[in-house]
Parts: sequence; C-alpha cells; structure tokens
Amino acid sequence: MKLFSRISHQWNHTVCTFVSGCFSAFFFFLKFIYFVECISSLFFFIAEQYFIIWIYHNLFMHSHVDGLISSSG
Repeated sequence: MKLFSRISHQWNHTVCTFVSGCFSAFFFFLKFIYFVECISSLFFFIAEQYFIIWIYHNLFMHSHVDGLISSSG
C-alpha cells in the first residue's frame, strides 16, 4: 500500500507539473499576442500620423509655393 501511495503521489506531482507548465506556456503565448497587437497598433498609429503630415505637406505647402510662383511670374 505504501508503494502505491508513493507512485500515486509521484504521478500527481508529474501531472500537476505538466498542467502548470501548460498554463505557463499558454499565458506566455497570450502575453506575446498582446505585445504583437500593441506594436501593430503603434505602427498603424505612427503610419496614420505620417500620412496626415504627408497630406498636409502636399496640399498646403506645395499649393502655396505653386501659387506664389505662378502669381509672381
């Protein structure tokens, strides 16, 4: 009976260690997905800001320069 108890304890310990490892890996994976999502959001935010600046530059800066050049000539 003592041998069975010892084997049962070792088996329970092995199963608990495995389940704990699976949960740890799963939570690590979730953190990785969250990190990738944050980086992607930041990239799209920066890209949007550059796009807005590019539009401003093209619409206002070039149109004023073209207007000044064509009106003076």
